[in-house]
Amino acid sequence: MGHTLKLDIYYFELKEIISTRETLVRGGEKRKYHRTKDEIANFYDVLSKMYVGEKRDKFLELFLKDFISSFNNAFVSNQNNTQAISITDNLYKSISSKKNIISGEFIGGQTGIDVDIYKTNNAIAKKDTLDRDSVASLSYYYKIWIPYDSNTGIVMVQSYTKSACTTLFKEKLESWFEEKNYQLSLYKFIPKQYIEKYKRNGYIYKIQIFTKRRNADMLEPNYSPFAKAKSRVLIDNLRIYFNELFSFGEDFASKITSDIKQIYGGNNEIYDEPILYYKDENGRKAHSKLSKIESMLPTIVLDDNLKDTKTQKPLFVELDKFTNGILERIKEEIGYTPIENETI
Repeated sequence: MGHTLKLDIYYFELKEIISTRETLVRGGEKRKYHRTKDEIANFYDVLSKMYVGEKRDKFLELFLKDFISSFNNAFVSNQNNTQAISITDNLYKSISSKKNIISGEFIGGQTGIDVDIYKTNNAIAKKDTLDRDSVASLSYYYKIWIPYDSNTGIVMVQSYTKSACTTLFKEKLESWFEEKNYQLSLYKFIPKQYIEKYKRNGYIYKIQIFTKRRNADMLEPNYSPFAKAKSRVLIDNLRIYFNELFSFGEDFASKITSDIKQIYGGNNEIYDEPILYYKDENGRKAHSKLSKIESMLPTIVLDDNLKDTKTQKPLFVELDKFTNGILERIKEEIGYTPIENETI
């Protein structure tokens, strides 16, 4: 089976930046705050401002060329210098002006640390060392849909189960739009077909309740090391299927809280934080705070026929076709209908 490919999908919006201010936060870090226009920008307006005087069928070609050139044939690192990514002109790329889609390959991985390389059958003889200025790179896939007649687009980013540069790719896209005077907002999106499968087969198998801080009504401990001690309670042997849980509508969180109180008795909504542990349809485990139960969304796992069996890397042409199919279903789901107007 080897390495498993995953896909993250986001919908995105842009707002034009009016002004920017910088403030110092803890540790001396500078953080930018933007004031934007209230309305969400239409993509045709955005691109026509970026590429004044150009024909609309050239917008995406210029967009992709501009985005790739912003890497300057080098790697861009995250703030902690633990990851780096790049896109160069020689990597796979595809443009469909009629469908308002650009897609391609980016490379990236771990950096900022010396990595020793060995053969799997010899742990004594070191083959090579990647120094901290090097990048242990993998290939990744991305797709961006920018419909000219809308203000909502789609970004897809492929990753591996044990390796991902998705966050850094999003940060780079955000900073690129920021340079163009637009604030990018990305929101996680899961198509219905994956949610329905997930709801049928995923379930919560245990709950742990952590006391965040001491209740003022509690007695003070006699022994000082216990003064800041935290407790936890385990509720095990559960099988709460998501389809049953979500059948309660928006009230599902309070339903769990009520049942916790019935079993645990001492649950305090102010001082206690229930953590839900769950499995998806493939048995993969994860956990989430009850207060963030909406984050328990499914992972889109890609079929093995979308990767090279030898290198384990994505097959980009096949991924293009597959994600085009997902995109068409997303358009139906969100009710998108293109406006047949050559002026837009």
